[in-house]
Amino acid sequence: LEMLTEGIGESVTTRLGQERRLRLLERNQIDQALQEIDFGQTRYVDKRTATALGRIAGAEVAVQGGYQRIEGQIRVSARLIHIETGEILDTLSVNHSAKDLFGVQDLVAAELARRLTLFLR
Repeated sequence: LEMLTEGIGESVTTRLGQERRLRLLERNQIDQALQEIDFGQTRYVDKRTATALGRIAGAEVAVQGGYQRIEGQIRVSARLIHIETGEILDTLSVNHSAKDLFGVQDLVAAELARRLTLFLR
């Protein structure tokens, strides 16, 4: 499932990169900001950490999420967090067959792009 974590991140970045109105942070910018807040070795970024990270990196909205795999299904959940207030702007949950990891990545990326662009209007 480690591949899924990386795959979703890459798929979302690629898809959102197609939206001209969005400016994305590169992974190295995020890693550098995590070092500045002394994030440590944990892989979980809670809402407070995402907000601090966004402030350091100069972002307006952070995307935070995770996934669960149960039997033949996978659920990906994500939250859009407004950096300035820490408010959760929107959430999404995608259920999909675990046999089609590319499909779930594409669904999550498309839905995140759709929801993020709504905030730009």
